[in-house]
Amino acid sequence: MTTFIRDVRKQQGLSLRELGERLGVTPGAVSQYESSEAAETIRIATLVRALTAMGASYRPAVSIATSKPEDRREVRLNLALHRAVAKKLLEDPDAVTSIAIRNVPKIRANVFGRRPESLVDEWESLLHGPTGPLIAALLDESEHGIDLRQNSPFAGALTTEERLSVIAGPR
Repeated sequence: MTTFIRDVRKQQGLSLRELGERLGVTPGAVSQYESSEAAETIRIATLVRALTAMGASYRPAVSIATSKPEDRREVRLNLALHRAVAKKLLEDPDAVTSIAIRNVPKIRANVFGRRPESLVDEWESLLHGPTGPLIAALLDESEHGIDLRQNSPFAGALTTEERLSVIAGPR
């Protein structure tokens, strides 16, 4: 499996730490980028950002603009995980929203740019409002919903078993 980030990084003689400094992330995050690229789960924006930091570029064989978002595996999986969160939210809204509310400052500290910051603001507003619009946001299949879920504060809302069950799919 070709891993552009690792290949370019090694070609340029950069360590994980050095690339992390260029990106403003930890060496562990760079390692995760490389692993997710090898597993074909990396977000194109992350790949492009990492390559740009090394002065390289990436042109996908298939244009993302011509592929439907719902055709991408990571989008389908992310939606399935958020469906499980929505179900859990209906069962115990206080517990689920309290986890997400605690996560918002962590996410805010790790996003860069006006668009991601506005998505975190939107989550924060939804978390302090009624459950209906929050569930609608979790299940929104539009490009905006996809972007919103990419900045989701619901890490930890599902147990490991619940996550693995969603990933395994229907039986």
